[in-house]
Amino acid sequence: PHGEIEVEQPLQWCIQDGASGSKAKRLPPTIACSRSDAPPIIACRSSGGAILAWRLHSSCAQLSSEIILAEDDGGPLALSFGGNWIAIDSGSDVQVWTLNAEGEASDASPKSVASIDRTCTALAVVEDSSPSSCLLAVAGTEASSGTQVFRVQLDGSCEMVHHVAQPHSCFRMLRFCDRDCDALLSVLADGLLTLSRLSDGTSKCFFDDGSLQSVDISPDQNLMVSALQNCFRVFKVREEVVQ
Repeated sequence: PHGEIEVEQPLQWCIQDGASGSKAKRLPPTIACSRSDAPPIIACRSSGGAILAWRLHSSCAQLSSEIILAEDDGGPLALSFGGNWIAIDSGSDVQVWTLNAEGEASDASPKSVASIDRTCTALAVVEDSSPSSCLLAVAGTEASSGTQVFRVQLDGSCEMVHHVAQPHSCFRMLRFCDRDCDALLSVLADGLLTLSRLSDGTSKCFFDDGSLQSVDISPDQNLMVSALQNCFRVFKVREEVVQ
């Protein structure tokens, strides 16, 4: 409450990172963390293109396990709100992993569930209404100019359940709005932001700055914040919808 860092030493760990992959231009490092009350899951793409995931102890004072999902050439990654699902672009396909399969111990090893034969520029994944499935959003593929949303089951089956049209395929970011599997936020390279309601096909569109670096939305979907090169912008989500 006083805004000061606690005296306790923070948890720190290092990773070995090589840049032996084949990509001439790599994506910048990124990190994602689950946001539910369960023990945290952290996923990371290193500067060398390796994608790793860690499971932390409930006290957040030590690591419980580590898994390498891609050695190098890894692309976009997404971690679901509860940390039960991870989606990655391995460089040759889109892979979906489960970290907390139904009926298994919370410290069980992650399992590869499904793969889609394509690459992408943006990914998002979220827990579905059923604990045995997730929704996977894929954008920036040659197969589609918009966003394809797949339902992926624990048994490996996969079907496309939604398609969100966009004016072009230059995506910068995709994300589901916290635990809401019906609300999808799309960020295009030119600064166009689209908040889509998958169940009825409606969308709200906003124009931000083409230099934006990151975007987030409040759990009630009434406020958004974008990070630009040298400032933050906070704005209200307007009521108008586009069919």
